[in-house]
Amino acid sequence: MIITPIDPPNNGGGSSGGGSGEPAPPPATTPPCTTPSVPTNPQPGFTDENGCPIGEPSLPNFPPDEEKTSCDILKENSANPIFQGKLDSLKNRTAVHKDKHETVVNVKKAGPKLYYNVSNKPTDIGIANTTAAEGEVSKYDIASIHNHPKEHLPIFSFGDIVGFYSNYKYVTDQRKLVYTYYVTNENGTTYALRMNDVSALDALFAGLNLGEAESNSEEMKQGRNKMKEIFDDNGEDKYLYDQIRAEKLFMKVMNDPRIGGSNAMHIYRKDDDGWGKLKMDANGNVTKDNCPL
Repeated sequence: MIITPIDPPNNGGGSSGGGSGEPAPPPATTPPCTTPSVPTNPQPGFTDENGCPIGEPSLPNFPPDEEKTSCDILKENSANPIFQGKLDSLKNRTAVHKDKHETVVNVKKAGPKLYYNVSNKPTDIGIANTTAAEGEVSKYDIASIHNHPKEHLPIFSFGDIVGFYSNYKYVTDQRKLVYTYYVTNENGTTYALRMNDVSALDALFAGLNLGEAESNSEEMKQGRNKMKEIFDDNGEDKYLYDQIRAEKLFMKVMNDPRIGGSNAMHIYRKDDDGWGKLKMDANGNVTKDNCPL
């Protein structure tokens, strides 16, 4: 059998795989695709020699993601020139080209190959004075990258926390080990969120089905309102934020007991000297512990 990976939506790429040296049969004039089949050796999104889907992709045949530290994952992603190029491109969209809208790139891993799904489709999240972009998410995603334009909070917003949680809950258990949520900003900063202990967020969003197939826009709006309240309670205001003010606000939010008191998520910043984890000291100052080289 000749198998060909299905190109992901809005993306090119993919290469043919061979059988055991057997010649491929000629393609059928009319592929008999009326009855989906279940693959006996499932692979991520493959077709048979007639171009027919051979069943829903199944994760067990993916090589398992190794357990790595957050620093290892961040450094590995940045060492990939295409991945890092997407980060740089999104930063340039707002820092150089001054886009007034967000762009999102969702990164799917199928075997060793990464697919990048790019979208700047605007979406209304139902809350005034907000900007958001809508992108496709798959169960096999390893990352999501987006940017914040000028005059927007230059760090993760209340809506980003809900998006991160929803995506994290949606991806497969193996992808949860590596799933990372990035934001680049008009002021040149780049941050990454990693989940550490999801239990407090599960309690906060209980009953909303976020990340589940039955979730709906009203439940997402309720989740955003819950998180907006936490940002408001920790001092978010209507004035423009620079890096220092934004990081202090976000670290206060991260330390809020309603979302785990700094245990639920960890935030990292990328500078010229590499990635490092942010923390807030007893005096309210934000410091960075650099990842090992």
